Amino acid sequence: MQKTSPLFLLKFVRGADIEGYEKITPRGYFRSYYSSGIIGIIIFLVISVFIAPMTHEAFHIIAVKWFGCQYTFSMHQSYENGVYGEVTPLCDLNVGETITFLAAGIMGNIFVAIFLSIIILYARKEKRIIWASMTIFAMIGFASDPLFYFFSQTGDIVTILKILDKEENAYMFPYLGYLLMLSLFMYLWSHLSFTIEHKSKLEEEWERIKSLRNRIKRRKTA
Repeated sequence: MQKTSPLFLLKFVRGADIEGYEKITPRGYFRSYYSSGIIGIIIFLVISVFIAPMTHEAFHIIAVKWFGCQYTFSMHQSYENGVYGEVTPLCDLNVGETITFLAAGIMGNIFVAIFLSIIILYARKEKRIIWASMTIFAMIGFASDPLFYFFSQTGDIVTILKILDKEENAYMFPYLGYLLMLSLFMYLWSHLSFTIEHKSKLEEEWERIKSLRNRIKRRKTA
């Protein structure tokens, strides 16, 4: 059986090296697990309140510019809707273009959320758990924008249904919203379980490092 080298044990702690083993401490690294959660909540609030709504409007602008159409853009703020923008095309769009324009905002934030979820999986694979923890709050922040529209009685989805003369199907979207909420909760729970397991492994490694350090100290004083 191959023995685990001291270097392998020490590399679990940031800034560790063989000669400086007396100064090794996991306190700062483990503290990062908790601080990443606090930072993540701040990231979620900033993205969900400010960045995601602006990203939503940015995708509307991309769509309308794709059709070669001029537009006006204005910013608004209300207690019910928070900070939001309004993009108004200054040309006539056909039905397909109008639906694409309306759907671009919601689909854009969904694509951003999917992209961030892929980054989270990569970060977990590379054991960059702290970065993954903060990114998952960003992903939920972007996903909150389409989630809002699934439960709203107004907005882009309702307008699309009116264009298609399918307003009677609006009752399905809250169910889709609940499904999205459940998916986000399961994703967050899975990441939380993974993080707790990874932290436990690091704590076990730290105990092994302390045992190794104590043995080295005893040898030096013998």
